[in-house]
Parts: sequence; C-alpha cells; structure tokens
Amino acid sequence: MDILVIGATGAVGTCLVPALIAAGHTVHGSARTPDKASQLESQGARAVTVDVFATDSVTRAIEASRAQAVINVATHVPALGRAPLPWAWTSHHRLRRDASHVIAHAALAAGTDVLIQEATSLGYADAGAQWITEASPLRPRGPVATVPHAQAAAAVMSRAGKRGITLMFGKFYGEDVMTREKYHAVRRGTPVLLGSPHDWVPMTHVESAASAVVAALDAPSGIYNVNDAPVTKAEIADQYSRVAGRETRFYPQFLMVLSAGAEVYGRSQRVSTALFEDTASWRPRVTSFADSFAEVAERW
Repeated sequence: MDILVIGATGAVGTCLVPALIAAGHTVHGSARTPDKASQLESQGARAVTVDVFATDSVTRAIEASRAQAVINVATHVPALGRAPLPWAWTSHHRLRRDASHVIAHAALAAGTDVLIQEATSLGYADAGAQWITEASPLRPRGPVATVPHAQAAAAVMSRAGKRGITLMFGKFYGEDVMTREKYHAVRRGTPVLLGSPHDWVPMTHVESAASAVVAALDAPSGIYNVNDAPVTKAEIADQYSRVAGRETRFYPQFLMVLSAGAEVYGRSQRVSTALFEDTASWRPRVTSFADSFAEVAERW
C-alpha cells in the first residue's frame, strides 16, 4: 500500500516509517528541512514537502504519492520548561484544530481509503481508579483542549463512507527529547509529576504507538485507546528515581486549581485498550514500564 505519513520525522513517525516499510508498504513522509528529508530517505521512505494548513498542498501530496492511506501523527508539544505556559501550546493546538481537518478533507478529495489521526487519552476526565474506555467522557481543556477536533477530523472520512480512525495515545516515552528532559529534571531536583502517587497514567512507548498505527490500517472506523499497561505515578516516580539516582518530586497540589494544564496532568486515567486489542488483534510492544524505561535510560 502507498501511504503518506504527516509528521514522519517526529517521535512516533521516526519509529513508524521503518515499521510500515517492514510491513511491505511504500512510505511517503513529510519533511520540513533537507536534513529531515535525508533522514526519511535513509530509512527507505520518499520525502515530500507539504503545507499541512493548505488543502491544495496536501491534496497534491496525496495524489502525487498515490496514497491509499494517510496517517497524521504531526504534533508540536512544547519543551518541558515551557509546557506550563498556555501560549506554548499554540502551534500544537493549531495542528490539531486546523491541520487535521485540512488533511481529512484533502484525503477525502483525493479519494484516499483510510485516514489515521493521532490524539491523546490525556483528554479523558479524571476517573480515579476506574477503567476508562472509548465511551468515557472527555474533559478538553489546556494542553488537551483540541482532542475533540482531532476526533472530528477522522469522522469526516467515516461520514463519507471511508475509514476514519482516531488513535488515543497515552504519554509518549522512549528515545525522545521529552523523556530525556524529565530524566535530567529529576537529577536536578526539579518536580516532574502532578497529582497523587496513587493516580493512574496511560503511558505509550513510541514503538507500541508505531505498531498500533500499522495494525490500524486494517481496522474499521472508530476511536481507539492505545497505550501500554497503565501504571501509577508512584511506579513512574520509582523508576525515575532509580535511574536518576535522586528522589522524584511532585509539584504542590494547590497548582492543580490554578492552571488548566496542571489539572490535566494531575488527573488519574486508568485507560483500557481492550477495544483496540480485540478489534485489531494488537498487543503493546512494551508490557513492563519498569523494564522498558530502565533499558531506555541505559543509553543516555
């Protein structure tokens, strides 16, 4: 299958491109710089230039690549130090709110069969220790304010009789900048966690995310949760402390009532992936956060 990947050089895209090629697909990936284009070509993909905010540009890219599937995993998550600032999320929200709909309408106009759109399960409301499913309510605000826009973009395809799929990923970790930033913050003694140690967090290794996207190519339209086995914040803190050699600190609880972003990251979200596992015959690549995180940290 010919596939166009938007966000092909990001945290998920870097793992996704080789996974798609290994599955026998021909991959065309968006690249914003010559260095990123070279990165894609070294992986065996074909680099394309596309303005994700212009329908004509996206349509031309889809038609030129003869893409039967379009995958949008483009994000712009701010660095750890800027994440608490509401305006730091402007570019990320614009990608979810505007670009996702441009891509969906372009895919429809170009006759694409399937669109896979990323979103985040951090958009679900706090549910304590209760399991969260795809039917659970969202609470879109702060960093996750545009989750409904991503879901609506995929629905553009399904309403037209095509396949539109939204994958609700957890917090990414792996060989990415954000994971390293948190590790170094712990070593400096800077707090990195919000909420209670008993809270649940949906974590998604970037390799699990990539394998889920490949599996979703054959899935029916819908919204699917995708994460590794949920872990508590206490477990996450223990692992960061172990590899960083310093106690992992939590931010003060009062911050959660002062900031929408703090409230989002202070939620407890025990997210179930049973629907996607059953529908797509998928299993996460990582079954133990502790083992996987330790393996990643050894390479830093």
